[in-house]
Amino acid sequence: MIHQEIAFFKFDQLIIFLHISFVALFIGLQAGLVLTGSYFIKNKFEDKERYHILLHIIRRFGLAIFALVLGIALTSLIIVFYFDDGKMQNPMTSAIVATKWAIELFLLLNLSYIFYRYKKALKTLRSHEMIELNESLIVIIYYFTPLNLLASLAAVYLGVSYMGFL
Repeated sequence: MIHQEIAFFKFDQLIIFLHISFVALFIGLQAGLVLTGSYFIKNKFEDKERYHILLHIIRRFGLAIFALVLGIALTSLIIVFYFDDGKMQNPMTSAIVATKWAIELFLLLNLSYIFYRYKKALKTLRSHEMIELNESLIVIIYYFTPLNLLASLAAVYLGVSYMGFL
């Protein structure tokens, strides 16, 4: 591993710090989306304005989550290639890295489906189909976002295991 140091600044520590920060924010935003969304969904069809607010919140959270996924992927690539030093020869580390990438791909597909349901919810709100709108929001809030949380926690565990090999 090449160490690039400037005073107390070390590139390898910065990348790991950024990666951990991005993951923590990613998990926190998803948990916040579940909590916020469940608050807005609990009184179905009571107020149409609540749906507008919730869709706006999902859009904001979605943009932040997308940016964080990009940051996580970039820092993951840097960690794998910058910190390699022959560690990928170990079958355990290569299996961990492959599993982490599979989980990240699953998260990306899951987020894509959430985006699809979000767009569908916007369309149903415009056409005043409240039952379909509520169904789309329930799928996003109660099913796919908690699934992302569980997959993210599994990826965190694998990341901690991977760092043990470095």
